[in-house]
Parts: sequence; structure tokens; C-alpha cells
Amino acid sequence: MTLSEVKFDKLNTVEILCSEFSKDGKSAVRRKRDLYPMEVITGDDTLKGFYIEIANFSYFTDYVAWNDCGGVIAVKYLSFREEQEISDVTKVMHQNMEFKGTEGYKRRLSHMETAGEYINLTEIYALKLLNESELVDYYSKYRENYLTIKEREEREQEKQRQLEQQKTEDERQKLFNARILEAEDCIRRNKLLKNDSLDDGKHLILYLMKKHNINVPLKTQGWINNKLTSVLFAQDGVIHIQFYRGKGCKCSESVYKYLNLLKTAVDGTAD
Repeated sequence: MTLSEVKFDKLNTVEILCSEFSKDGKSAVRRKRDLYPMEVITGDDTLKGFYIEIANFSYFTDYVAWNDCGGVIAVKYLSFREEQEISDVTKVMHQNMEFKGTEGYKRRLSHMETAGEYINLTEIYALKLLNESELVDYYSKYRENYLTIKEREEREQEKQRQLEQQKTEDERQKLFNARILEAEDCIRRNKLLKNDSLDDGKHLILYLMKKHNINVPLKTQGWINNKLTSVLFAQDGVIHIQFYRGKGCKCSESVYKYLNLLKTAVDGTAD
């Protein structure tokens, strides 16, 4: 039988005080919850003191296990999926028997510290309710130190991420600059220049025109971006162009004017 198959509506709940976060998530509070005794669900009396809460979400249901610390306060331990078998739940809870009750809870916090895990406000608040003032101070300092280290690690990670991002951008710019120099070399040497698409969706030839301060009307810009495929500046001064010849598509006569200006500008920057 799975958890989802248990007829919880036929079972009685027990009102238990639980340590949990406030609605804004910034502090810990104690709140009464109606929980199901674990021994009733599993049929295993050794699990008395553990409880199950049904947590319904939009697309799934979680079954949260709580540990009752001597009737003073209950603390959240772990959660189960609705498709898990009752036998598996029983097995997992037996693996957590050493963490049962008040002493077990303190032992669990010690294990969490050893493992370098985060201890949150609700877990420290439960110690306060259990009158464990020394442990409250100890784990409060542990939590502050944990957050300080975590914040420092996150800053370092962000710094490294930015360095990697800058490195990638520098490499991209280096390749882009080399591509532009190669295109200008094609123009100077009267080689075929393809009007390739650039990263911003515009095309190489229009980029070169803007780089060399050639003001091109919007209509002609559109034709260059959408129709022009390649240009060949012949040695005799004739410009040969290729463009998409869709139905009704004609060559833009004005484009030759701006291609001539581009040729003159690029040749004028030759070393």
C-alpha cells in the first residue's frame, strides 16, 4: 500500500504544537497542527512520537514527518512522496530512530553540524522552547557563521562567473573583430563578400556601412538586410551583386551608391 492509498479520512488526528516559519518566512513561531500518528499509519508501535502531516500542493501531495520532543514542541524531519510504499516509510523512520524525541533531536542537530548542513531558525527556536539555552546560543552562532561562509562563497562564485562571462565576451569580440577585418580585406582585394547574418540579426554589409559612417536610408537598409546575399567589387570598378529573386523582387538601384561609398571608405583605411 502507498501513502496515497491510505484512507486518512478514516483516521483520527492529534493536535500537536509545531515549530515552523512565520508567514513572511523571517522568523520562527509555534503553531498547532492536526497530525496523524505514525504508528497508526504503519502499524508499528515503536514509531510512537513520530507524526505525519499531509501537505497538499497544486500538482502533488507531500507527507511530512514530524518528531515530537516530549510533548513540548514538534520539529519537521523529512517528507515522503505520495507513491511511496508504507513499508518503505517504516524502514526510513526506523533508520531515524536515533533521532527520536528530545535527545534524538539534539543528536540530529549534532549530526547536521558534523555534515556541515544548514540549521534554520525553526530548528533553533525548538531548542529555545525546550529550554536548551546553551544549545540555542551555540547553534545561533553556527548558523550565523554558516551564512557568512555561504555568502562569501556565493560572492566568489559570482565573481568567477563574471570573469568567465567576460572571458567569453572578449573571445566573442575578438572573433567578431577578426571577421570584420577579413570582410574589409575582401573588399580591398576585390574578393566575393557574403552578406552573412550577425548575432544581432542584422547583416555584415550594413554593419560595415555603419562602421564607416555611411548613412543609408531605412528602405535601402531593409533591402540590404533582407535581399542582398553577396557583393563582388571587380577590379574594373564594376559592382556585382547577388540577391534573393522572389516574385516581384527587384534590385535596389540606390544600393550601388552606398556600396561604392563603402568601397571608397574601406580602401581609404588600408595600411
